[in-house]
Amino acid sequence: MSAAPERPNYLARIDEALENRSKLAVTIAALTSENHSRYLKSDIQKLIAILQSDMTAERFVQDSTKAVWLPLVLRASNAPSTPGDEFQRLLDDLTVVTESRKSTWSHFVYPLIVLTLSVLLFVVIATTIVPTFQSMFREFSLRLPPATKLLFEISSYIQTKPVLSCVWLVLLIIAIMAITRSWRLLARSLEGMTLLGACLAGNAESVRAMGRFTATLAELLHVGAPLADAIAISGRASLNPRFNRTSAILASEVGTTHRIPAKSNVAQNFPSLVLHALEAGPEGTPCIALLRRLSSIYFERVRQRVVWTEGIFAPLTIVGIGLFVGLIVISLFLPIISLITSLSG
Repeated sequence: MSAAPERPNYLARIDEALENRSKLAVTIAALTSENHSRYLKSDIQKLIAILQSDMTAERFVQDSTKAVWLPLVLRASNAPSTPGDEFQRLLDDLTVVTESRKSTWSHFVYPLIVLTLSVLLFVVIATTIVPTFQSMFREFSLRLPPATKLLFEISSYIQTKPVLSCVWLVLLIIAIMAITRSWRLLARSLEGMTLLGACLAGNAESVRAMGRFTATLAELLHVGAPLADAIAISGRASLNPRFNRTSAILASEVGTTHRIPAKSNVAQNFPSLVLHALEAGPEGTPCIALLRRLSSIYFERVRQRVVWTEGIFAPLTIVGIGLFVGLIVISLFLPIISLITSLSG
C-alpha cells in the first residue's frame, strides 16, 4: 500500500494562523466597531463567523469567499498582539469592495435629491404655469413648434392622470436603481466569457480583483506555498471568474517547475508587472515585497477611480436639469416671439 502524500507545509502555517482566530475576531470587531457602513459590517460579520468556526486550512483555501481573507489572516498572525497600522491598512484593502459600493451609492444622494426637487418643481410648473400659456396660445391660434406641443402634452397628461404619472415616475426610479445594482453582477458574469471578459479587463472590478489576487499570492508565497498552488488559490480569492479560470490553467502549466513558462499564452491575461514580480527575486524567484506593493497600488487605483467619480454625478445632474429648464423656457417663449413678430409686422 502506498503511503499517503505528505501534507504541504504551507497548510500547516495557515492552520497556525487560524489558531489565533478567536483573538483575531475580537481585534477585527474592535477595528470596525465605529464604522457605520452596513456593507462593511455585513462582510466583517461574515468573516468573524468564519474565524469562530472550526475550519481547517484545506477548507479555507478551497472556498473563494473564505480564501479572499487569507492575506488578512496570515499577516495578522505575524504580529497578533500588536496589529497596528499595517493590520488596519490591510483590512481597508480587503474591504475596499464594500467601501467603494457604499461610496458609489453615497455619490447618488445629492444628485437624487436635486433631481427629485426638480421633478416636483416641474410638476408644479406643468400644472400651474404651462396651462396659462397653453390657453393664451390657443386664443391666438398660434402655430406651435414640436417642443411646445410636447410640453403641453406632458402637462395635460399630468393634470388628467396624476396618479398614473406618479406610478410611472416611481417605476422609472426603481428601474434606474435596479440597473445600477445589477450592472456590477452583470459585468462580473460577463468577465467569465473569453471575449467579453477581455473587453472588461480594465474596469474597476477587474483592478480590484487583481489587487486581491496579488495580495493573496504574496502571503501564500511568504508562508512557503508552491507557486502553482499559490496561483490557483489566489485565482479563487480574486472573486473574478476570468482570473479564477486562467489561474487554474496557469497553475497547471507551472506544475512542479516553480516558473512561469516562457511561451505561456494564458500568462498574457495577467499584467506584465505581476509576471515580472514572480521572477524578480533572487535567481528568478518571486519577489514577495513587490507583489505586496503591487497589491497596494491596485487597491489605491480603485480608490482613485472612486474619488475621481465622486464629483461627477452632481455636476452632470445640474447640467441636465439646466438643459431641461432651458428647453422649457424655449418651448414657452418661441411662440411668444412668433406672436410678437407677427403683430409688429
